Amino acid sequence: MRAPLLISLLLTASMFGCAPPPMPTNGRLAWSFGCDTTVMGQTECGAAPSELIEGIARRTPPPTLDTFCAIDPAGGGFNFRVRLLQGDAPQQTGLALCGSITGGAGMATNSRVDAYFGAAKIEGVPQGGAMGGCDVQIDSVDASTIRGQFRCRGVRDNALLWRVVGGVPPSSVNGTTRPDWAEFAFQNCTRGAGVCR
Repeated sequence: MRAPLLISLLLTASMFGCAPPPMPTNGRLAWSFGCDTTVMGQTECGAAPSELIEGIARRTPPPTLDTFCAIDPAGGGFNFRVRLLQGDAPQQTGLALCGSITGGAGMATNSRVDAYFGAAKIEGVPQGGAMGGCDVQIDSVDASTIRGQFRCRGVRDNALLWRVVGGVPPSSVNGTTRPDWAEFAFQNCTRGAGVCR
């Protein structure tokens, strides 16, 4: 009797001890950025070198990719924090944003957007208003996935240049639903978003 019981215990332990590892976070960003030449005195300062950044975190092959996504249930909605950066500091390109959403879709509240344009960057930009800012729209979110859009207008980078961040024209293979809104999507998110500050 002892041998069958021992074999059964070993099989049960192996079943629970050999669970597959969690799937890595996968991120996608379709966007455009440049300088806002509608501002008086503002000159052109280059546009997005690539309109699409996607994949899981990696060191090789270059360029490196930092992919992160965390979603926490909060009341009747979610707090979220995402990041998708390509390249090594200080020459990174990509975004990091956080915020809250009531329900599963709508405009994010308490949102902050960081965007990196190589050596230039904007950091901690709140929701847009009369003086400019970044708007974040969540299309869908649950405990492990998030899809949304964002755009920035009338914000200055660390080199004091006026920036715009938007979408990709529909004529492109990576075209966004709305040409003036960038799109992002993350899968296999974890917990730990915290509250956006």
